[in-house]
Amino acid sequence: MKWFKHDSDASNDAKLKKLRLKYGATGYGIYWYCLELIARNVEKHNLTFELEHDSELIADDFKLSSDLVQHIMNFMVELELFENVDGIISCLKRSEEHTSE
Repeated sequence: MKWFKHDSDASNDAKLKKLRLKYGATGYGIYWYCLELIARNVEKHNLTFELEHDSELIADDFKLSSDLVQHIMNFMVELELFENVDGIISCLKRSEEHTSE
């Protein structure tokens, strides 16, 4: 997937506001980065919408502690921005948007 829809009012979403309230721009940036990582692997033969990177790899990309990134990722799952099934983070909301187009 070379691109995905990004609503111009996404920053007004209550879940994303809660994420920013708790983790600021760092949390918001990590959310969009995770979506980009998921989208870059979506192809006709790969429609899992899973995040292959873990908190350690994402932390290295942002030069943050992996503990902080893990807390942010856990919070995003609590907010239902992502799903965590058996330790695999995914964004099934993206799959619904992709298949409805």
